[in-house]
Amino acid sequence: MQNNCKNNKSSEKFVVVNKNLIVSDGFKSEMDENYDKNSLSELVNKIIGTLEINDIPGSKMLTSDISKEEINAIIDCGKIGEFITVLEKLKEAMVSSVAEEIAQKMPKVVLIAGPSSSGKTTFCKKMAYALEQQGLKPQTLSLDDYYGSLDTCPLDENGEYDFESLYALDLKLIEDHLTRLVAGEEVTLPQYDFASASRLWRKNPTKMEPDSILLIEGIHGLNPELTGSLDNSLLYRIYISGSSLKVGKNGTYYLSPDNRLIRRMVRDFKYRGTSAQATLGRWQSVRRGEHRWIVPYQKYANASVNTSFPYELGLLRHEAIPLLENVPEDSAEIHEARRLIKILNDIHPISPELLPKYSILREFLGGSGYEY
Repeated sequence: MQNNCKNNKSSEKFVVVNKNLIVSDGFKSEMDENYDKNSLSELVNKIIGTLEINDIPGSKMLTSDISKEEINAIIDCGKIGEFITVLEKLKEAMVSSVAEEIAQKMPKVVLIAGPSSSGKTTFCKKMAYALEQQGLKPQTLSLDDYYGSLDTCPLDENGEYDFESLYALDLKLIEDHLTRLVAGEEVTLPQYDFASASRLWRKNPTKMEPDSILLIEGIHGLNPELTGSLDNSLLYRIYISGSSLKVGKNGTYYLSPDNRLIRRMVRDFKYRGTSAQATLGRWQSVRRGEHRWIVPYQKYANASVNTSFPYELGLLRHEAIPLLENVPEDSAEIHEARRLIKILNDIHPISPELLPKYSILREFLGGSGYEY
């Protein structure tokens, strides 16, 4: 049985056959007419072959192990723009597929969680749009707004504030707000001011209607302790992984966090004034927090989506390499900086102008069509 992907601009390029996402026959013909079959079309088919959206919930949507040689060949032959367009549309189709599943199940709360720099905020915005196309009324809530005061924040093993900890959040306030929102009550939501490390309050209260769905975004979204007061039937959980798929020397596959580190470094310098050295210095603490507070709860996800792109380092390198070159030679972070520079130099540069303004990568590069 064949269905077009509902309410999605990619429906002309992708179709769902028995819950398998594939390239439409029309788009295959278009690629065969316009591109070298051994470059763009072949790579797209390779990626499609690794995607599994059968039997949602529970599927793993992984990005293929496209080699740097293959990406560089596409860049060099001038077809990277078309390749970016195809993969961006493919990600949109995956979001639409999950939105359809949510619309069928009709939970009251959708929890979107994942490690640092996986693109949770932009994914949440994309999911809100996709749910609107399903006739629903999504409302969004960020767990970051529920940080408590610094004097209640737990400390890590080095005596520093542990913002990765679940207990850095005001769990009692979260429980109260979720319970009241699901019950249809009006709630005045907080807004955390990171500059002053203090809690502000939004002017207009929030209330859920019968066809409303609450989208909650944050690293702890899959932790059962966060939503213990709500019946499980009211919840739908999505795990976002922004790590890239790599092949080890022994032929086994593994997920590398390097692209997430580079995303974070570029974003935090651009929007938070954080140096590359500071980002590198804190990364191991962030990773420890992920393994403690995020990774163990992947098993609760109804759907998993990988938000990495095989070409993203070609886009990020423009800003990342100069930042890494400014890491002091006598610092503890210089060896990691040199390693990342080598990885970035292995990918040929790509003009950011080729990236759609609603891409998840715009969350880190800037120029997004979304407001953050």
